[in-house]
Amino acid sequence: YHGKPHDRALPSASFDFYRVCLQDHNILKVQGGRRDLGLFPLLLYIVTHELVHLVRFSQFLARFEASEAEKLQEETRVHRLTGKILEPFNYMNMLPVIRYYEDHWQGGLQYAHL
Repeated sequence: YHGKPHDRALPSASFDFYRVCLQDHNILKVQGGRRDLGLFPLLLYIVTHELVHLVRFSQFLARFEASEAEKLQEETRVHRLTGKILEPFNYMNMLPVIRYYEDHWQGGLQYAHL
């Protein structure tokens, strides 16, 4: 999306506006079936993953409008980057969540998309 302050008419005042939709029914489905996946670390992973996407889009490292093959490659990259960001912290038992996504996202293998 593109945002623009209400009091500014010039196109140069516009800015990028991103919206992230967390699908709580899918999050709870994944978390509910796994006692080793805490809700907080799972949400931390998901939000970090989405923020990595936003950074990559805003720096033109990835295209929002992409083919299915490009989207699968981008998801693989973003999962790898998310794991690299979060793994050193192991905050509140983060490693089971990172391992879950490593196991469920190999070469585009779909998981319950969050």
